Amino acid sequence: MIVFKAKRSKVKFNVKSLDSLINNLLPRLIGTEVWFADLDDCDARSPAKRVVMNAVGTKHYSPKYLAWSLKNSYDIIRRRENKVWQDYVQTFLNAPESLVEIQNFLTVGKVRATVFEGVENFYAMLNSKKYYVTRNIETVARLYAKHFGFNGLYCEVNDKGKVVEQFILNNPWFKYYGCSGDSVEDEEMFDVLKFYSKKKKIDSAITLYCCLLYTSDAADEL
Repeated sequence: MIVFKAKRSKVKFNVKSLDSLINNLLPRLIGTEVWFADLDDCDARSPAKRVVMNAVGTKHYSPKYLAWSLKNSYDIIRRRENKVWQDYVQTFLNAPESLVEIQNFLTVGKVRATVFEGVENFYAMLNSKKYYVTRNIETVARLYAKHFGFNGLYCEVNDKGKVVEQFILNNPWFKYYGCSGDSVEDEEMFDVLKFYSKKKKIDSAITLYCCLLYTSDAADEL
């Protein structure tokens, strides 16, 4: 198993060691048969955060939105993003008209603008079947899955490891796996792949753990 981590600091690479790393990684990446990926803050600047910040499904001046903001202020400050997002979905995004509003908000142009540089080329390089495993709702995740040509998606997932494990058990003919993510929750996927690799149930597992540095650009205004 290979785990590549980019820390939230400047990383200096020896050119020869970086070339060696790339030469080692590329065949393994291209050889994967199945790839699981997180969406928010991994492939794109979090669409969930943008939905919340732009009050999609409600209005900034709505008493209900103001009350929700006050109720969740502590969790927002403490960066408990999953809890905040789940509460927002339950409060504002259950109605069919809210889902239509999301589709109108996340246009093709906005989806493209929020995607991190290099992600599109990365997925174009892979020959594997690709699946999103995300806590985001289907309406949002499907827009990005369509953009990247994904084969499927698992949405509003609270146990990502369980999803990956069930896929492995239901599809024993796949032997070469990969996944990418940026959070503690995504490590559930990494751990399951590592476990089944050690058990010789799969032949290869490669994981990319992405801690991304943010820069201010046009996408931050979306």
